[in-house]
Amino acid sequence: MGVGGLVVRARVCGGVGADALGVAMSRADWSEAWWREQSAKRERFRAGIGNVEPVKAPVVRLQHAPRDRLPDAFQALCVAEGLPKPIPEFLFHPVRKWRFDYAFLVNRVAVEVEGGIWRGDRGAHGRPLNILRDMEKYNASVLLGWRLLRTTPDALHECVRDLKILLAG
Repeated sequence: MGVGGLVVRARVCGGVGADALGVAMSRADWSEAWWREQSAKRERFRAGIGNVEPVKAPVVRLQHAPRDRLPDAFQALCVAEGLPKPIPEFLFHPVRKWRFDYAFLVNRVAVEVEGGIWRGDRGAHGRPLNILRDMEKYNASVLLGWRLLRTTPDALHECVRDLKILLAG
């Protein structure tokens, strides 16, 4: 079950509601199971049945749902402008596990959306080592015959305009 495009995976301490890692739950189900477990612990304590360990918050891991399940604004924007629908997360390198954010296979044109560039050393594209890794990936893509457009999430409309020019010629 997903919540806002996220899949909630939870391990509830003590096993009430879900007793193994990897059980998909909504936030409401997770919260209800956690409160049920805490109520059961309080009741055992009041009844004098054994010592009750301190209340611990459950371990919650949020994972993004696969991109193909989420509505994609860039794909919709391309289709609305008369462009072919791009393939998201396209694995382009024969050896490395490098992926383009979007690819147009017929024309061998790729789009990379550079997120987190304004976050300084905390963003993925702002750290020197990650910048060098991106440069290695981009250079390898050019050597394999790809044309690459780089953009930011705020400039997707301009990227579509450039794609129209690039794919027309």
